[in-house]
Amino acid sequence: MKRQTLLITAIALAATTSLSAQVKKGDLLLGATMGLNYGNSSGPSGSGSSSSNANIAPRIGFGIGHNSVLGFRTNFGYSSGKNDGSTVRTTSTSIGGSVYWRKFIPIKGQIGWYAEPSAGVSYVSNVTKSDPGGKIQTQGINYSALVIPGIYYQPLSKLLISVDFGGLGVNHHRSKDQFDQRFRNTYVNLSLLNSFTFGVDFVLGKG
Repeated sequence: MKRQTLLITAIALAATTSLSAQVKKGDLLLGATMGLNYGNSSGPSGSGSSSSNANIAPRIGFGIGHNSVLGFRTNFGYSSGKNDGSTVRTTSTSIGGSVYWRKFIPIKGQIGWYAEPSAGVSYVSNVTKSDPGGKIQTQGINYSALVIPGIYYQPLSKLLISVDFGGLGVNHHRSKDQFDQRFRNTYVNLSLLNSFTFGVDFVLGKG
């Protein structure tokens, strides 16, 4: 009877460990985050504005400990905006990379949340066009440091689905236009539940 009790206890502990060990040391994670947004607002006398943006960020991560991942991502983004009744339209493209660390914190079963600090740099190009024939182009570098919270779900041992919801970030941007005028600005942004980014990761390796 005592042996049976010990065996049942060991099985229960093993099952609990397998549920909570989403990522193990030595695992390799391959995935990406994707985001898409479109907005349209209207005002008095038919005035309004529209904007859209899309981004994708492939990433690779390495399990450096229990539920702890260190990784690198690249990011590609595009956005555009226009005010109704105006001939001015602005478009922006960006490409960059960042290093991140993610800590998974299980809540129950396959569901949990995570915190992800990261630091990166990206190249940004902005073009503002207006009729007839007006065009202003700026190019610059953006440095960023972010802390992003999120929720994950692990339906399979080799699959992680995640959703970021805002975060706290510091950005420093340097740019110049075609007239060689130079600009600098630094800003802090806190956004919770205002934006969401969907992500998928495949867990490979020892896991």
